Amino acid sequence: MGNKIKEFCSHNIFNILFSCLMILSVYGIKLFNLVLSIDNEAAISVPESLYSAWLSMGRWGLVAIKRITGFDFYNPFLSTFFFIFLIGLSVILWGMLFSKYIDNPNFKKFYWIFPVILFTSPIMAEQFGFLMQAFEVLFAFDLLAIAIYFIYKFFLEKRNYLYLVVNVVLVAFSFSVYQALTTVYVTAMICIFILILDLNKKKWHFKNSDLWKMILIFIVLFFVGYLINLLITQLLFNIFDIQATDYTDGQIQWGKASFLTCLKNVLFFIVSVIRGDTIFYSFSYLIVLILVLFDLFQNIKMFKGQYVLYFLSRFALLITPFLMGLILGANPSKRVVLSLPFMLAFTLMYLLCHKNNDKKALKVCYVLISILIGFSQIQTSARLYYTEFVTNKEQERIAANISDQIYEITGTYNPEEPVIFIGSLNLNRNNSCYQSGDLELVGRSFFEVSFSPSHGTYLMQNYLKTIGINYIYPTEEQINVAITSQENMPVWPNTGCIQQVGGVIVVKLS
Repeated sequence: MGNKIKEFCSHNIFNILFSCLMILSVYGIKLFNLVLSIDNEAAISVPESLYSAWLSMGRWGLVAIKRITGFDFYNPFLSTFFFIFLIGLSVILWGMLFSKYIDNPNFKKFYWIFPVILFTSPIMAEQFGFLMQAFEVLFAFDLLAIAIYFIYKFFLEKRNYLYLVVNVVLVAFSFSVYQALTTVYVTAMICIFILILDLNKKKWHFKNSDLWKMILIFIVLFFVGYLINLLITQLLFNIFDIQATDYTDGQIQWGKASFLTCLKNVLFFIVSVIRGDTIFYSFSYLIVLILVLFDLFQNIKMFKGQYVLYFLSRFALLITPFLMGLILGANPSKRVVLSLPFMLAFTLMYLLCHKNNDKKALKVCYVLISILIGFSQIQTSARLYYTEFVTNKEQERIAANISDQIYEITGTYNPEEPVIFIGSLNLNRNNSCYQSGDLELVGRSFFEVSFSPSHGTYLMQNYLKTIGINYIYPTEEQINVAITSQENMPVWPNTGCIQQVGGVIVVKLS
């Protein structure tokens, strides 16, 4: 294995170095600056509570990695370093996987397109903004490359059933780290199948019936891995008396909302992706769709006798970005639509490494499009992280101001009364930042995300603990006292926005 990695690296030095350089243009800010996004504060202030929540979501693999590696004592700098290191390893692992099934010298020139388009995507930036799980999710993501390698090795090289066992085990574990990786796995499997279909007549000579059997086995093994993960999860629930949360299942709208509502949600999601709504989507999907359709008809004669598989495999790849919406019957959070950047990255690379694509004009066109999409994504993702950086600076100032005001009222920085936060704030971001309405969670302040006094107080106090400001948590009864007492109080930062009433300290933000 070591020799294969060495060989791949020696033949793809430009791809690896250029990819890592472009990726660092987005994530480099995290190496040298301490920033905290939503949920990162929990990993520092109340880690056991966070890990218990993950277990109740069925993410036992995520907790297992934390315990085994020692990352359960969360250090943002250390987590960032290993996360960046793992991105470099991802560039190599996925490159090795693709190179096995691409018989074209263009691969050595243009493989960089895949990692650059994938990892600079704002969707990936949003996902990895949750730094407390970035290393673990990326580790599981890389395990999927190894799992796919073994399942195709079974069909194309040696019928060793141990390969299938390894595939199922790795798939089950990866899904236990982060459930949204299910769609990434499906997307990646289709990508490799397309490469195999291209080379079939030249290398393997599978009949159509053989290819359909292969697809059927892929589907069966996917569900086996998925079910094994569910069984282990349920077993852990029973052994440790864990109550399952509805965090993941609660997002599924099928059966809860009407069929028409769910259908509208899915259609809204699809239209949003195609139109490039929000900073997380762009016209990239529409551009790639047009390029794929052009490529399909341009090379239709090359797939005589395999038209159905030829079209279905590419159609399946084009719809993978919408799988999460179809599964949920809803417009999903941007950070779970991981199959979209994966599909875009693979397709743009594939168009340039296609064995039938040797026209120079087309190559130049595809390269320019890839560069433009990559550069646009770098700007968006880097701006997202700059927004996060500025937000952290401003919320530190707000935290210090609130702490000083509480000191003036109580005469101590550690009052005996619980501190309760009512409402939320709108931050004064500069013009180079994305504003609150553009963001999901990464880049938002802990002071502007509050669903209720109970939720806001818990979130804000956990954040304050990360910078050494420790307050006592209130009871529900004390929160009710604060809600009643704050009605005539002015909002922050006006005089009187922080008051000591009814045995509690009330901070009225809005």
